[in-house]
Amino acid sequence: MVKFINEIFTADLKDLAGLAKSNNGNHFALVVLDAFSRKAYTRLLKNRNSDSMIQAFWSVFTEVRVTPVYVYTDRGTEFMSKAVGKFLAQNHATLYNIQ
Repeated sequence: MVKFINEIFTADLKDLAGLAKSNNGNHFALVVLDAFSRKAYTRLLKNRNSDSMIQAFWSVFTEVRVTPVYVYTDRGTEFMSKAVGKFLAQNHATLYNIQ
């Protein structure tokens, strides 16, 4: 059960490779959803490496002006990297992977 706004974020990556030519070379979209308010945040990415993922998450956290307590994702390599895990831990967010 979600108790308050910005407590739990869910995140997933959408593959937009087929639209990359008409989308300024962006191949992916990170979609982040606040589980309480259901507000969605999206960030376009040219690739899904750790640096891109960290920049996208930081951009969302900056817009919201808070770091969530939990971030739920699938087990995609873009979320499972040590760098992304370290970034979330440094920002006091616990990463949970669901299937």
